[in-house]
Amino acid sequence: MREDDSLKTQKILVVDDSRTDLTRASLLLAKIPEWEVISAQSGPEALQLVRTHSPQLIVTDLQMGEMSGLELIQAVHSAAAHIPFVVMTGKGSEKAAMQCLQEGAASYVPKSDLARDLFHTVARLLRQTQQSVERSRLLSHIKTLEYEIGTDLKLIQSLTHEFFDLINRISAFSDANGFQISTAFEEALTNAYYHGNLEVSSHLREEESDRFYELVKERLQEEPYCHRRIKIKIQITDEMLSVSIEDEGPGFDVNKLIDPTEEGFVDRTHGRGVLLMRTFMDELEYNPTGNRVRMVKKLQLQV
Repeated sequence: MREDDSLKTQKILVVDDSRTDLTRASLLLAKIPEWEVISAQSGPEALQLVRTHSPQLIVTDLQMGEMSGLELIQAVHSAAAHIPFVVMTGKGSEKAAMQCLQEGAASYVPKSDLARDLFHTVARLLRQTQQSVERSRLLSHIKTLEYEIGTDLKLIQSLTHEFFDLINRISAFSDANGFQISTAFEEALTNAYYHGNLEVSSHLREEESDRFYELVKERLQEEPYCHRRIKIKIQITDEMLSVSIEDEGPGFDVNKLIDPTEEGFVDRTHGRGVLLMRTFMDELEYNPTGNRVRMVKKLQLQV
């Protein structure tokens, strides 16, 4: 199934003061007929296009001369916090990337991985945006949700959309918070799917991405991987949102988690999910065996 099948016409703004990188990112996204890609070579030009074209999503470079990616995010979100940002990162930009995520960027993609990851990241965020507009079910009364799902990626995607819809009904969260919390949820859920239950290493995806997905297909047909389940518990109180995700894999040594502030971390494929989860949630903890993660976002519900 193509990842863009559910997407209607969407406007994407790409911003980079490097003409080469701007063209490369724009062409990667322009392959999808349903996406209208517009571009800007500076922050001020991008702000003008936001006013005149109302893009659904912005992809921006971090380090630009006239206005940095961080300054662009701050300027746009002061007036249009609902627009998600994807930040393109280069080597040595770890600190700036972290600041962008803390200021409301929904995700990031290393420039070295644009061809592999940019489309998938943008497609996911656009689906969330579209479904938020189209769906009208009221979910704000829900206090506890529990799921138990098997090795079905479509169910995981559906659950991610349900979760995003739920977050959008919680008035304590801004649109930017909603994208961030949903990103953390999806990262934890897909980690449980690929790395937990199927035991396919993220290092393999970085080194041999084709082999990574081949191994996923193989294990979906093999014991014990194919019968493993994922348990999800979502709790909402007046003080917090709590999410627990547990897989049936062997777990991992939580003491060996890489420090997301370590130099070069942002450019790595492995560990990206943990960085996003730690940045976007107030609390993140694993059980001793490493097969269950609990994330907390503090809130004050508006009554």
